[in-house]
Amino acid sequence: MLHVDKNVLMVTTPDGAIKTFPASSIAVFAVKGSLSHYTPDPVAIQINRQIASGSQWGMGAPHSSFIPRHHLGQFDTTQVRVYRTYNWQKKPTAYARRPMPMFFEELATGPVNLLQRETLVLGSPGLSYMGARGGMSLAGGTRPILYLHTKNKFVQLVHPRKQLKQHYGEQAVLLIKYARANRLNFVFPHHLAQIINYSNSLEASAKNDR
Repeated sequence: MLHVDKNVLMVTTPDGAIKTFPASSIAVFAVKGSLSHYTPDPVAIQINRQIASGSQWGMGAPHSSFIPRHHLGQFDTTQVRVYRTYNWQKKPTAYARRPMPMFFEELATGPVNLLQRETLVLGSPGLSYMGARGGMSLAGGTRPILYLHTKNKFVQLVHPRKQLKQHYGEQAVLLIKYARANRLNFVFPHHLAQIINYSNSLEASAKNDR
């Protein structure tokens, strides 16, 4: 069990004992066969229809507010999800003046990494939360926060399309063409992962041609 808010991994051994590992003691771990947070919840989808008057957004699963309904259910337990420890700090505080080891899920890796952390949606489970991208998540659940990571620099993706254009400069034109050709957008995490993996492949090809 991964407690993202506390950056702690709890592992239950075959004899029933529970071992706790802080992020500082783990470099990387992978999970296969986990219950995907993208799995649709029929009850929550019905709640979403009532609240959003038939909106296209699902709401019950933790990340479903960021995924088109026609993609829901396409994620299965054969997927391998990789988590790596990075030293990160949102902003200095009196209690934490330097970056601390924290778990991030790696959605895309290379010269540019797309990383994801989850944050708790505060409030009553009966209330909804309106995210920055316009989707709704159930309070008491989680929602994803995406980061672009290069050479120990973290950039939170609040407006992914605009920020990626700024980061990639002239190369952004190629990424936009690739996204259009493959019907990808700059909102959903799994779409962004494909776009960034494509940009990393371009850089690898450029190095091989030199």
